[in-house]
Amino acid sequence: MKKTGFSLKKRTPYFIHNMLMTHLNKKNKVSVKTDQFIRHKYRKSISKFADTKEKQLKKEWKTKLRLGEIEEIAYAVVSHIEASDEFIMDVYG
Repeated sequence: MKKTGFSLKKRTPYFIHNMLMTHLNKKNKVSVKTDQFIRHKYRKSISKFADTKEKQLKKEWKTKLRLGEIEEIAYAVVSHIEASDEFIMDVYG
């Protein structure tokens, strides 16, 4: 986050999360860097589900939710071209 002008030294996780959330509603240095980081970190999962139809993606989500393995698929859902707003709201509730 140094490149965005924000120092994270001696900041609490709550402060960092709050700072990110307040900057993600529009395009700016923080939102662009955060998007790049997430897309890089979860690129395999995003790629794995890229061609999956929403109906199948919902099944995968429910399975992963039941298993407690939601981190990777959650980011795949939010970046998925076919994911409806309703589905995204269900995931991020």
